[in-house]
Amino acid sequence: MEKLINFWACATNRSWDMMSAIIGRRNIQGIPARLFDYEMCIQAMSDIPRTVAKTAPKKISPYDIVKAAHPKGNFLLYTVRPKKGAWIDGMIWKITPAEHELVRDWELVDFGMFDDVKCTVLCTNGVRMSAVTVASKKRNIPIQQVVQGDNYLEYLMPKSDIIKVAIRARNEFYQRKRKDIGWAGL
Repeated sequence: MEKLINFWACATNRSWDMMSAIIGRRNIQGIPARLFDYEMCIQAMSDIPRTVAKTAPKKISPYDIVKAAHPKGNFLLYTVRPKKGAWIDGMIWKITPAEHELVRDWELVDFGMFDDVKCTVLCTNGVRMSAVTVASKKRNIPIQQVVQGDNYLEYLMPKSDIIKVAIRARNEFYQRKRKDIGWAGL
């Protein structure tokens, strides 16, 4: 049996519907958990990085990727950044390494939108658990506002729109991977 990764997610990605759309699996297991020393913020299109990261698999910025998916430009998203004493409620998802790659792709990690972060979370049953997540490692990133508390909207944009984009992104990820390893395409 393949070893599962504890992936901590908040905001939209704490939603079962969203994680299912990102990874393409319906029978995922989640455990409510709190991440400490990070805060959740809201960003607008103008806050998204416009530089092309050296690690980008394609020479395009996170801003250009998001703008193509949301051409009206009125897009809002959650971001997570370090802050001592802060906390965010989210969910630990048990996912495979291949599914973790789908999440990283969705979050544009290799494009420089977010960073891979190792963390420890506190589950609602009182158990501390090691996990990975995606967040900014930088404190000073542009934001519109800080989200206070644990009672926040999961979706800042229409849920059906975001889920459609997540499914399209997953399919595009698989198409790129097939080309990378020489698979005859679907």
